[in-house]
Amino acid sequence: MKTLLPQSAVFPDMGKLSRKISYIKSQGPERLHVITDFDRTLTMPVTPEGAHNSTWNSTMHVLGEEYACKKQELFDYYHPMWRGQDMDPAKKAELMMEWSIGNFALLVEHGMTRQSMREIVERDLVHPREGVNEFFAMLSSAGVPSLVFSAGLADIIEEYFISEGLMQPQENEGYKEVHVVGNYCIFDEEGRFVGCREPMIHSCNKNEGILNGALYADEMRKRPNVLLLGDSLEDAEMCSGIDHEAVVRVGYISEETRIYMGDYLRLFDAVIDNQFSMGYARELLEELL
Repeated sequence: MKTLLPQSAVFPDMGKLSRKISYIKSQGPERLHVITDFDRTLTMPVTPEGAHNSTWNSTMHVLGEEYACKKQELFDYYHPMWRGQDMDPAKKAELMMEWSIGNFALLVEHGMTRQSMREIVERDLVHPREGVNEFFAMLSSAGVPSLVFSAGLADIIEEYFISEGLMQPQENEGYKEVHVVGNYCIFDEEGRFVGCREPMIHSCNKNEGILNGALYADEMRKRPNVLLLGDSLEDAEMCSGIDHEAVVRVGYISEETRIYMGDYLRLFDAVIDNQFSMGYARELLEELL
């Protein structure tokens, strides 16, 4: 095994991590798939202006000041509950669903359109981490599929991937290598947002159990080894719902989440404190392949 020790990386059990890497490598890339969160995992945790970065918050730049104020009010109310670790899980899931419903209601009220979502990508409001394209190029070269989970807006995520040449749209729900699992919008004939497809995905229910007969679910079951990337404590369980043999979990922390370092070290095999780069994930993927 290579020495994968970037600055600002913490490994709670290097021996356990090394054994997982050796096992996955011995099984080959044909038995591997990647599960990753999108917001603040593939993207930076904060914008260049220092604001919270997410596909949801990017909508504040295209829908006007009144929308932005109402959206911020929802964020300020629900976000501390999301980050808090002392709440009953069922109650937390209920509140996160309530937050999502409120967010979607605002999109309808303030006239979100398909073109506005494209504008978010065109204006570079996604703010990816350095090396994201190279990471997915490595997956493509090795024929390793990925699930990109998000409690955010899947249409914006797909627009970003397509704009970067990282995925090609098809007529059916599947993609050859990159599968976005998130909140897909429903638009009317004039391209206006009118609702969200079921199931609605929030931070407490985004995992492989939600795939429920998706065209690519069987493919993932044939690939029982996983590289998982996430930035929240809930992300460590994105692989639940399908049986696996070995899962390497990489967690990204930021200034906001460092207070939970002990919890991250308990749930992840590697904890990365780096706001800008996919460097460690790329090195680890190279080692697994």
